[in-house]
Amino acid sequence: MTLKLRLILAFVIAVIITTLTMGFLSFYQARGVLLERVMTSELPAQIAHIKSEIDSEIELLTAAAETLANNQFIIDWAERGFPADEEHNLVTSLENIKQQLSLEVASWADKKTGKYWDQNGFLRTLEPGKDDWFFNFTQSGREANMNIDRSESGDTVILFANYQNLNGRGLAGFGMRLDHMVDYLENFKIGETGFVYLVDASGKVKVHENARLLETKSLVDLYNIETSRKLLNKQQLNILSNNDSVIASHYLPSMGWYLVAEIPNDSIYGPVINMGKILLVLGIILSVISALAASLIAAKLVSQLCAVADNLKEIGEGDGNLNHRLNTEGALEIANIGKGFNNFVKMIQYLVIQVMQNSTKLIQASQGISATSDRIREDAKLQSDRTYQVVSAITQMEATVKDVSNNASNAAEAASQVNAEVSEGLKLASIAKDIIENLATESEQINQTVSELAHKTDKIGSILEVIRNISEQTNLLALNAAIESARAGEQGRGFAVVADEVRALAQRTAQSTDEIQDMINQLQNEASKALKASQNGRTKAIEGAESVQLSTASLNKIADQIVSMNETNHQVAAATEQQLIAVNEISRNATEIQHSVEESVDMANDLSLNSSDLTELSHELDGLVMRFKV
Repeated sequence: MTLKLRLILAFVIAVIITTLTMGFLSFYQARGVLLERVMTSELPAQIAHIKSEIDSEIELLTAAAETLANNQFIIDWAERGFPADEEHNLVTSLENIKQQLSLEVASWADKKTGKYWDQNGFLRTLEPGKDDWFFNFTQSGREANMNIDRSESGDTVILFANYQNLNGRGLAGFGMRLDHMVDYLENFKIGETGFVYLVDASGKVKVHENARLLETKSLVDLYNIETSRKLLNKQQLNILSNNDSVIASHYLPSMGWYLVAEIPNDSIYGPVINMGKILLVLGIILSVISALAASLIAAKLVSQLCAVADNLKEIGEGDGNLNHRLNTEGALEIANIGKGFNNFVKMIQYLVIQVMQNSTKLIQASQGISATSDRIREDAKLQSDRTYQVVSAITQMEATVKDVSNNASNAAEAASQVNAEVSEGLKLASIAKDIIENLATESEQINQTVSELAHKTDKIGSILEVIRNISEQTNLLALNAAIESARAGEQGRGFAVVADEVRALAQRTAQSTDEIQDMINQLQNEASKALKASQNGRTKAIEGAESVQLSTASLNKIADQIVSMNETNHQVAAATEQQLIAVNEISRNATEIQHSVEESVDMANDLSLNSSDLTELSHELDGLVMRFKV
């Protein structure tokens, strides 16, 4: 993006932001002022005017009803029993009042008898249940009340104003059509779309421009419970504001109803919105004007900068003539740029002259350094090769000595281990000898124990023979007892049961005796085998003891020879260890010499490379400075 375009955009954006900021501030400030004026001045005044119009008509109607109800001539006529020849006076008065006040109906009733007249004459005698409005009113203790009724078609609204003499007999009621008042309220507009309507004490809609709301909707339906509660406050003028509109209500004591006014926000803020549109158009016009002004200013400024840029481009991309200078005339800022650039080029010109003078000397010096570094590098490489051979020889010798030392140490350690193993073998041979001797002794004891076990099993066999004989005799006796019990018949049946149990016991005893005899026979066989095995074990134990004794003598001779060999190995290991220390020292010194030589070679290589680079850079520098004309 060019500097000219940036300047124009910056100027236009600044104007737009300023215009929008002022517009929004003015818009919201004007909204606040309008809302405050409507809520504190215009709306209360208009509601008060409407309330005054309604109250004046109601008060006139109420005053006329009061005058008729307290008419002393009519009351006297009633006191005298309603003479028929004077009835026309009442009817004439009602007709006159109807004509004067443009009433729909004018009536008078006697509270005592319930007789009821209107402008057409006597109608009927009012009865409870049929004319409850009359009896409820006379018993209410109030002087006046108001009722509004609509015709069945809903086109006619009639206001009934009733007044009674609380201490007398007269009750007057006037019915006046409110078509003109309804038309007045329905056609009354606050602002462009604001309107007014009437609700009763419970909030039900009675007069409204929307006929569908009449007698079917209330303030709760139109708004909400909280708003309805605030609007039905009798003590003051109630003004509320929500997101959609401003709502006000005022109590009408003459009717017992509420006058409600609603002004949509669009109607309140209409002038402000129009003003905002005008400001938007003015902002667009100002933006266009600002863009044109910015374009002219930027064009003049950029033309001077373009001249400076062309001069700089000519110096940078031309023949490198450092004698070229910028124009120092014109605007102060442009002149300062020219002066600063001229001073800079002058300094660069001086530096280029100095570099050109020293460039040849630098080339010669770099070539000399390069030749010297090459000789140093070759000598260092030769010394490195020879040192490497020495280090290799020392390393091999060090490895050989280390192997000898390790082998001697390993032999000494192996001899020590063998000596330890032989000592352990002697201990184990002694322990084995003792164990074998103990084994022979225990084998003798086992032999004696097994012999005694065989003798005792023989005795158990003779005892089992006696038990077997007893069992056979018991079985024989049980059989004889069974035979005798069978002979005894019924008396011997119990004895037969006992005989059966005894015979069964004898049979089980004989069976158990046979099983025990089998076990004893097996035990005797195993005892014989154990006796023979123990005798063989004793013989082998004696032979083993003699063999262990011979092994012990041989191990003692081996131990003496291992001790002698171990001493020799230790002497060899000590000698090679000292030799290894000396070789390690030589190897360490040779390695350090090798590292020093390698570092010298690396430094010589680096010096050679740097000298080559220096020579190349010297030639490049010479070529660069030759491009400038001084």
